[in-house]
Amino acid sequence: MRNLKLWMLGWVVLAAFACQDDGDSSTNDGDLDRDVTTEQEESAPGDEDLAPEVEKELEEMTETQDEAEEEFPDCDGTWLTSVSGTVLNAQGQPQTDARAIVCIFKVSGGEACLNPVAADAEGRFVAVVPSVHGCAEEVAVRVQVALKPGYAIPSCRYEPTQDGAFELPEAIRMVEAPECTRDPLGTVTDAHVITASNDATLTVVPDKLFLLEYGYADMNLLVWDDAGQGWPCFIDPDDPPAMLLAFAPEIEVTDEGGALIAFPNSAALSAGDVVDLYVVGGSGSRNWEDEAVDEGLWTALGTATVSQDGTTIEMNDARGLPFLTWVGFKTR
Repeated sequence: MRNLKLWMLGWVVLAAFACQDDGDSSTNDGDLDRDVTTEQEESAPGDEDLAPEVEKELEEMTETQDEAEEEFPDCDGTWLTSVSGTVLNAQGQPQTDARAIVCIFKVSGGEACLNPVAADAEGRFVAVVPSVHGCAEEVAVRVQVALKPGYAIPSCRYEPTQDGAFELPEAIRMVEAPECTRDPLGTVTDAHVITASNDATLTVVPDKLFLLEYGYADMNLLVWDDAGQGWPCFIDPDDPPAMLLAFAPEIEVTDEGGALIAFPNSAALSAGDVVDLYVVGGSGSRNWEDEAVDEGLWTALGTATVSQDGTTIEMNDARGLPFLTWVGFKTR
């Protein structure tokens, strides 16, 4: 590169001389020397004037070349240096109190979740990926609002295809679940019903839920408004569910029968019609067969049937939901 710079510097200097007016061809040698010297002093840049301009141009060329030729370690997947994105609230404004957790699914196997990173004043976050986790097959991004369990938690999954910095293709929306109506808390081993704004019901046995620092009174359901918010990142807009609900906060179900969902039959299906249920993998989610459901994965989970009176769509598996993240159904 140093030889290239010297060569180009010499070329530009020579070009500057070549472009000068040689003056009257009848001028003698002395006059020619005098004329050339005078013209150089008046119009031709000297080395001390020309070099900085050439040096700057060469540096810009070098930077461009270096960027174009940036090399990454050999990797059978995609080599990531960072993951970044934008988080917005329901009104489309920056969610400045959001925290993003980036998990790398490595080509070598296993999952590495990075420390949470905070969104800035514009809702932007950037997670630097350590080189030890750089060779990635997939990426999952989970976003929460600090100290506010009432927000639905989107878990997004991506397959980067270009080495280097990965930018999420679209902003992540954070929406707060409204307060639901619920049965008063009685005996924790009894069933309690929580009702969403569209009359979807979640029947839970508090004693069969792992509530962490939360309680039964903190549990709410959000009916997702795709018309107003668009579909979350884990939904294929070309193949969406007929209805989508989010649980806030996310909760692990510790025993069978701890949580059963029933949807209102807003799709006007016939009694006895069967629909397919889907859930989204959250942090450490596992199904009833004790198989891991990867974070951000929209996956099938059994079926549900329209009741005989045609008013509700109820789960066929009496074990219920193995975890409470998001749930929806698709018609057949």
